Amino acid sequence: MTAATIKDFEPIRTDYEFFELHSTEAEKDSEAFASHLQPFAASGRKIRLLDLGCGDGRFTKKLLQKAAISPDHLGLSLVEPVDEYRKQIPSRLTGFTLEAPELVHDISYLKKPHFDVIVANHSLYYVPRLSHTVNKLTKMLAPKGVLLISMAGSENFLVKIWERCFAELGIAVPYFKGDDLRKFLDETNAFYRSEQIKYELRFPDDQANKLKICRFLMGEYFQRVPIEVMLKCFRGYEDGDKIRVAIEHGHFIIRT
Repeated sequence: MTAATIKDFEPIRTDYEFFELHSTEAEKDSEAFASHLQPFAASGRKIRLLDLGCGDGRFTKKLLQKAAISPDHLGLSLVEPVDEYRKQIPSRLTGFTLEAPELVHDISYLKKPHFDVIVANHSLYYVPRLSHTVNKLTKMLAPKGVLLISMAGSENFLVKIWERCFAELGIAVPYFKGDDLRKFLDETNAFYRSEQIKYELRFPDDQANKLKICRFLMGEYFQRVPIEVMLKCFRGYEDGDKIRVAIEHGHFIIRT
């Protein structure tokens, strides 16, 4: 979604869709982000919004529905590296803006240099250089603009699966975490605030479903992790015939 992404979502699209279907993450994230968009919507002026790593557009649609920005006041740009996702976006976002959304696979192809709102919803884990990407996005903000980032840290159940599985392979987690973002923002004295978002993951308790979650998380490393190690990650979360997990992650709000 920037010059490169270090995780290929194409082979794990159905596993990620399983996670989306069985979690309230997108609902809670879009709800929280929309509260930061509503002052822009109420301003009555044209707003330029960039969604970085927008997937198939479903999250963007949720966000715009909640923010209720008038279509004639919205300019929309979207960055998504997965070809199959990009094909689904135009029809899904019809009616939210009068002009055709700008849709590219890489941030370097964007024609619009500045944005009032930039959304990076769980997409910065997989950039090659976190500090470079955050600096670039911050510079792309218009005056009084806002950068909205959702990113889970080590307190997060899914990140704990990463940590457990990669430890089994004897390697460090190859992706960034919310802890890395917070450290960078603190070290650079960035003007930001953060909040914790809580949601639920709930799905029928069987081995195949647990492995779908792990395949989405581990991607190309999935086949290298012993199945019993992955299954152990879900112990203690049984709720009748379901797996039920209360999860939280951080939102980082950066303003110019």
